[in-house]
Amino acid sequence: MSTKVKAVDIAKKLGISKATVSLALNGKPGVNEATREKVLQCKQELEEERQRQLTALPEAIAVLIVNNTKNVLCGAEPDLWSGVLTSCLSAYEAEAERHGFAVSVYYLNAAEHNRDQILEQLKQPQIVGVVVVATEFTDKDHDWVSKIEKPVVLYDYEIPGENYNSVCLDNPTCVDMACEALLKKGCKKIKYIAVSQDIFNFTERRKEFQRYMMDHDIPVMKTDILRMGATINEVRKNIQQYFENHEVPDGLVLENYQISIGVLQGAAQAGIRIPEQLKLVGIDEVPSYSLGGVSLVQIGTPHRERAVVAIDLLCKEIDNQWRIHNRVLSLPYFINGDSI
Repeated sequence: MSTKVKAVDIAKKLGISKATVSLALNGKPGVNEATREKVLQCKQELEEERQRQLTALPEAIAVLIVNNTKNVLCGAEPDLWSGVLTSCLSAYEAEAERHGFAVSVYYLNAAEHNRDQILEQLKQPQIVGVVVVATEFTDKDHDWVSKIEKPVVLYDYEIPGENYNSVCLDNPTCVDMACEALLKKGCKKIKYIAVSQDIFNFTERRKEFQRYMMDHDIPVMKTDILRMGATINEVRKNIQQYFENHEVPDGLVLENYQISIGVLQGAAQAGIRIPEQLKLVGIDEVPSYSLGGVSLVQIGTPHRERAVVAIDLLCKEIDNQWRIHNRVLSLPYFINGDSI
């Protein structure tokens, strides 16, 4: 909001034409002195009113959603992730309100002008802290975050060696739970099905899959981590083709919701019976209506709860309650099903 007043605002206030206001403001002939004074007085009053409105704005927490066009958070499959994002935003708002703050939402993209503009907006005095929803973050974003001159909490990301509060999913535990469930059911040929994107959560899961299997004396080859695409449709086509041209493994760890849905669709088209021929465990909770009638075993990842923790950590930093920074890992939960 700006304190600048337009000629049309003054014209409406005084009930005169915009042309008359323009003549008066620009010192042009064609308007009498009394009208000119009324216009100038009205302009001053409107500017003062807007200034009062600006200073009356509540202190706010900025929720900065990073969109690096990886199609994981922003631009992802319709309905599924948008529902998660909406739930998180409502949690940010509710928790911020509990602490006495409003919430302003910003979207950061890869364009340099957008990033400069966002930095300027974050300098507004009513912005007291920033939650960076960094699901699509890359190493290139680290320097940019350091330019934010307000308390910052990172959500879904960590910057090694830097002093930021962060709230992340315990990705290694997600993978451990999935692998353990498959091993307990007697699976010996387990593969990890991945999307084509590289983000913090996914790379952490892939590293843990390799570590877990090696710790259980199960050799891991490059071909045991299979990238199947960036969309549900790509995953469906690629996994169906894989099933038709390779020996079907006895167990799969599914990296995220796109993989879970795409693999289920591809397996159905390839005529593979679940769990008789193939056992599946998916990471990220998928609504049952998207699973094609299969009761998928899933590792749930609490999103809304992490959003609440992020606001709480930020408020403690804003209020100078803590001098230390905290790395919070939220534990996943097991969702029973009949896919193993």
